Amino acid sequence: DAVTLLFVLHYAADPVRLLCEARRVTHGPLLVLQSVSMSRTGAALLRAREWGQGRGAYRVTQWAGLLPRGPHPLTPRCFHTRPSLDRLITAAGLHVVAREPSVDGWPGLSRELLILERNEHG
Repeated sequence: DAVTLLFVLHYAADPVRLLCEARRVTHGPLLVLQSVSMSRTGAALLRAREWGQGRGAYRVTQWAGLLPRGPHPLTPRCFHTRPSLDRLITAAGLHVVAREPSVDGWPGLSRELLILERNEHG
């Protein structure tokens, strides 16, 4: 058993609760892939990329008639840094077993692949 969360923590109203629920439903590891900003430039680029690949792309597909008119269904609630992501993980009673950062071609941004396991006492 394992749970995979791909680029979702920035959409969750309560990311700690999401991680706790993921921890609850599996006895295996949690695999998390999440973009994180490593600098102010990275934070600005992450917001711009989110708009271009999220809201902007959604509006274009609506304009093209591929989706019905209406509000964009996903709104980012926060953008993570490595320390903020680590705080969420700790608060959810998890710890990082492995971390594979990957520069994704945008300055100041990293895609973090994390393998998480529950704390012995969690």
